[in-house]
Amino acid sequence: MKQGSRVAYFRIISKSCLFFFCGVCGVPRDDRRACPVDYDASRGDVARQQARELPSKEQIRKGFEGLTDDRERAIYLLYASSGLRQMEARELNRFQDVDFQFRAVKSKHDTRTKRAGVTFYILECEVWLKKYLDSRRDNSERLFAISNQAFYEMWKKASKSAGVKIGPQILRKWHSTELGELGVPDSYVDVFQGRAPKSVIAKFYTGKELERLKRIYGKALKSFPEL
Repeated sequence: MKQGSRVAYFRIISKSCLFFFCGVCGVPRDDRRACPVDYDASRGDVARQQARELPSKEQIRKGFEGLTDDRERAIYLLYASSGLRQMEARELNRFQDVDFQFRAVKSKHDTRTKRAGVTFYILECEVWLKKYLDSRRDNSERLFAISNQAFYEMWKKASKSAGVKIGPQILRKWHSTELGELGVPDSYVDVFQGRAPKSVIAKFYTGKELERLKRIYGKALKSFPEL
């Protein structure tokens, strides 16, 4: 087999392996970031990502301690206690998507493969969020007015302080795992994390169902470290 043909052949095999693993994991083909294997299109190869253990509660706390302002602390705790996806939280409208009375988040994030859920944040997050919002002098509707550079820098600080990598996706997985270990039924975890059908999620937006959902979430509060 000629060198060019051999390269093309292995590229086809590599891509097929990617789709196979994504199918096994239930991950859409176009959502490679969520797949446990990482396809490098520039090289046409497939490499398994190294198994990454979730941070401990102590490491989560240390990550928080490495942050330096109210905005960073509010962002960190929102991700840790709500389980929101990275862009889902960054695109929140502070006037429409947050129910401050219930400490509930009802984002409008909705794509072909990802839905918005109904989730909550802890009291400690409320404290830092209030401090941050009270200090705001801009007219942006975004809950968090933060540049991409500042956003990524805060996670570098948190990771350095914790001694392990910490970021929105890792906190989302940590959130889901903690809820499960506390005995919260998978059906409710799916509502919190936006994996349930729209018809199921919609009924929790208001009234008694929202109150009931918050009580279920309340069972998980002891899961989160004191910060």
